[in-house]
Amino acid sequence: MSEAPALLPETKTVAIWMLTAITVVIAAKVVTGTLLNQKRKEIYKIREKLFGVKAELDHHHERVKVAKDMISFAERQKGELTHQIEITKSDLTALEGEDGEGEEKHDRSDPTVPAHMRSRAEGLFE
Repeated sequence: MSEAPALLPETKTVAIWMLTAITVVIAAKVVTGTLLNQKRKEIYKIREKLFGVKAELDHHHERVKVAKDMISFAERQKGELTHQIEITKSDLTALEGEDGEGEEKHDRSDPTVPAHMRSRAEGLFE
């Protein structure tokens, strides 16, 4: 009974297999961790690019909004100016109707007529 049964492996063989198994597990963990870190870095780069694209789209949206607001303001201003021109034209036609033939000749010596409305040649050689 001093001999060990043949069914049990030797202690050295078990130790070698355990060491091999532990080494394989550690190597697999290192390789997997390295691959995951590489993928994580790639995902981070993609995320940064997406944030950049999103920021550009937001800026573009703001620029489009400002441009639309400016166009709307210009159209309103154009409408108001057109309305003012129509009012001025109607005022001019009303004034022409009151004065007769439009602008009449003003006497140069008339103090009620401003200097810029007087004829320059009138009374020059008198």
